[in-house]
Amino acid sequence: LCVQRGQLGENENYLKRTISPHHPDAPLVLEALALGYSKTDRLVGLLECTDLWLQIRPEDPQALYWRGYAWERLRRRDKAWECYQRAVAADPFHHKASLRLANLLLQRFRRPAEALEQLEKIRPQYRDDPEVILALARCYRLLDRLDEAQKLVEELLARHPQLAEALAERGRLARTRGQIAEAENYFRRATTAAPDDREALYDLLQCLEQRGQNEEARLCADRLRQLETDLAHLEELIAQIGRRPDDAYLRCQAGLLCLRYGKDREGLHWLTSALQMSPHHSATHAALADYYQRQGQSEQASFHRHLAAQPQQRER
Repeated sequence: LCVQRGQLGENENYLKRTISPHHPDAPLVLEALALGYSKTDRLVGLLECTDLWLQIRPEDPQALYWRGYAWERLRRRDKAWECYQRAVAADPFHHKASLRLANLLLQRFRRPAEALEQLEKIRPQYRDDPEVILALARCYRLLDRLDEAQKLVEELLARHPQLAEALAERGRLARTRGQIAEAENYFRRATTAAPDDREALYDLLQCLEQRGQNEEARLCADRLRQLETDLAHLEELIAQIGRRPDDAYLRCQAGLLCLRYGKDREGLHWLTSALQMSPHHSATHAALADYYQRQGQSEQASFHRHLAAQPQQRER
């Protein structure tokens, strides 16, 4: 239970020492370890764990899903694609594997018909899942089934009016129909709700240029270049964390980048995990102090600022 919550430590070592591949509980232990590794971004450990898991249970769909997840986070989308395909072949109704496979088909390979085939299988069980609805809407748009796509997106926005991905998709539908001013409005709302949405920001830039708003387009282009630089840096940080999971500095830098773009939940995940690796990491305490000060949580801010200022605890 501790391992599944991401509390590894001696629990991980104990399980590795006592459970051999031939132990009847080995698959359960490996599943727990996989979940723990995923929560702590130990991607190399996750690959090693699923490799052993698949030796014990070849073509286990959950093992293949976690293996694909690790490869995807390590930017090896070709290997992730293969794992998700195998997971779906073993269990055609595996929700997460089907959704990730569909998104890869859409975003990387631009094969909407195949993505739609994956999504239609899981749609009856997950018809209210925003991720599934958005993926379906993208498929319909790319297949020129615009009315069906718009119906899905508008129903989703009625329930979640500030959902950035839905606002951006609604903007793409308007732009496809030649409604540039309306599309611009949706892209503005999407980039306000999610400042790190590179595609929505690029779409906003295209609308501004089409409408002759040259000065604002120039500023938007500068913002897009900075975002692309930061996202590339974040992706590289995540890949490095996968290889060096105990490095608090890398986790702190990832957290700072996420917070810069309003991704508070993800940013706090990286910062708190940095302190799990190094409880006295001064840069992380300083980042948390700044964050809590902005949130008006003075007591929490003072606590972390005090720890950040301790000279004997200064780290990289």
